[in-house]
Amino acid sequence: MEWKWNLGYVWLLATLISCAPDADMNPLPVFAEDKTVRIEFYTDKDFSDARYDDHYVKFQAGVEKVTLNPYRAERILLESTDWIAFRDLPRENQPLLFETTIPRVNDALHQVNIGYNYTVRIGETLQMRGTNTFMQPGEKTKTVSVQF
Repeated sequence: MEWKWNLGYVWLLATLISCAPDADMNPLPVFAEDKTVRIEFYTDKDFSDARYDDHYVKFQAGVEKVTLNPYRAERILLESTDWIAFRDLPRENQPLLFETTIPRVNDALHQVNIGYNYTVRIGETLQMRGTNTFMQPGEKTKTVSVQF
């Protein structure tokens, strides 16, 4: 009887040791999905007055997919306008639109960075303003509205 128990322990030990993962097994799939970003630029102000004749704005929008570890930034979108006269700025019902799809985003591995800036030129004086934001985990689409 003593001998049978020893074989049982050997069998159990051999079974546990042989349960190591098989090298041919594929790891669990990484959940990744495409995400969409829209950046809208418009004004709700009336710049038709002659005092705005020498007022211009240049708008730039960008989107990056950032891999967190190891860090790597992939530029998805970088668009810029030429100088736009204030009186020609688009209204809210027809905004200047920048839209892109960011492929294969995994919220555990990536971050989507959305940024914009605009430069105002009044005569010979320049002034710049900009900001950035991030898509939140689980967010599939994001619209950033920039009201000038």
